[in-house]
Amino acid sequence: MADATELWGACTAAIRAEVSEVVWQMTFMSTRAVSLEDDTLVVAVPSTVVKQRIEGRYQELVNATVAEAGDDRLDLVIVVRSDDTFFGLP
Repeated sequence: MADATELWGACTAAIRAEVSEVVWQMTFMSTRAVSLEDDTLVVAVPSTVVKQRIEGRYQELVNATVAEAGDDRLDLVIVVRSDDTFFGLP
């Protein structure tokens, strides 16, 4: 199986093809893979708003892309990380 960054990269490429550019920029562009261990993919987001948006409106799409890119038994866990350096911000 791919590493977390590679797997999430494949997922976000598929997600980007399915959502508008505004949704991509506001919701998914700032996400980052954290780890892939024991059938769990951990993805970080910069705020609780983004976390809630993904877990609410886009959960089905995200689950489908994770299953397609990796394994349908993978669980996705979204965590909020507010440290700017993690997301490559100045």
